[in-house]
Amino acid sequence: MWCNRHGHQAAPVPAGESMQEENKRLKRELAEARRANEMADERSELIASEIRAWLARRKLTQGDLARHLGIARSAVSVRMSGARDFTLVELMEIAEWLDVTLADLLGPEILRTRRSPRTELVGAGASEASEKLLRLDSNQQPFD
Repeated sequence: MWCNRHGHQAAPVPAGESMQEENKRLKRELAEARRANEMADERSELIASEIRAWLARRKLTQGDLARHLGIARSAVSVRMSGARDFTLVELMEIAEWLDVTLADLLGPEILRTRRSPRTELVGAGASEASEKLLRLDSNQQPFD
């Protein structure tokens, strides 16, 4: 089926789903996507805020950061505004440059944003936690 309005192929309506049901489903999916984007924006702003604070503590500027990362000052500015995310590699380079851990660089708010049942597998208790997982019933359901 082709969409006459936009000239692309429209997604087929799942069997048994009316147009009204499809519209409701799509509105729900759109609302969920918007919430996810808002949360991502908040995290980007928190990370930028932490980096800004570490730069101030070290008496460094965004220009210094740009030179260290080998990117334009404007690219750092875009990341610091939260309009674009820092990559994991960039965050790791910044943490090393500032002589802090990645956890310190990200700050406590980011580290608390989501706890997963798998979190216990990270760090010193990994072998103990993995032993628990090995003893689970073979028909155990996933955590998420």
